[in-house]
Amino acid sequence: MSTGLREITPDDDEAARFFSKGNSHKPPYRAQLNPVERLIIDHVWNRYGALSGARLSALTHQSGTPWSAIYNGKRSKVIGNDLIREHYKKLAGRV
Repeated sequence: MSTGLREITPDDDEAARFFSKGNSHKPPYRAQLNPVERLIIDHVWNRYGALSGARLSALTHQSGTPWSAIYNGKRSKVIGNDLIREHYKKLAGRV
């Protein structure tokens, strides 16, 4: 069953180089995005783009997040997309 969602995956090496240089401005779009997708990306970037990796990690590892639901002290557990989707739908509904 298609969810209508598609994964946007930049070249990992290029993205790592971009952000490791301390760039905090939004990089140019490389994917073909429709207006709604651009709006979502822009909103997320405006809200979280200036945060450090450590701060983003702290936010995503709080109690009540998908990470906290599956973490049991061991690494390499996969957080399912359905769990992530439902969590962020609930957050978006609070806005």
